[in-house]
Amino acid sequence: SQSERFVTTHHIPGNTLKQWVEQFKNNAEYRKHKRSDHVYLTHEILSWHDEDAKNLTGDKMETMTREYIRLRNSNGMYVAIPHWDKDNYHVHICASGIEYKTGKSMRLPKANLAKLKKDVQEFQQQQFPELSKSIVQHGKKQKNSLTDEEYQLKQRTGRLTDKEQVLELLNTCYKQALSQ
Repeated sequence: SQSERFVTTHHIPGNTLKQWVEQFKNNAEYRKHKRSDHVYLTHEILSWHDEDAKNLTGDKMETMTREYIRLRNSNGMYVAIPHWDKDNYHVHICASGIEYKTGKSMRLPKANLAKLKKDVQEFQQQQFPELSKSIVQHGKKQKNSLTDEEYQLKQRTGRLTDKEQVLELLNTCYKQALSQ
């Protein structure tokens, strides 16, 4: 519930947004490879299935957040804040683009991200087995899922993608078919 609010910070002193912004800026000075398009921050989210809301507490969310940070890169700078939106409980995490005072990139290649998701989920299953509805099959692409390009096109045009049109036609044919 809202009364279980917490703020998790890691390698970032201060208690106010202004102080945190200043710390992120100061850390950016350590960047080894300066480019005009470098990443200052990333926005990452931990979320749980709405059917697990009854079993989810602020303490559990904070424990999961701390484990995520530990597994993600404990040399990074983070500010994490929970958000309760109806029964959609999640944590917004602001992570620095570079490690704390080293200038080394915190970029996470796809393979490392996949491992991170699996490791965090494994921790959750061990520590909080009651959050069983939040278990997902990481690494298994959903059937019918759109590529980013298809999704962006659909957002711009508001029309079904070619793939969706074919799937819709196949589903219609399948429903009307009298045999396989």
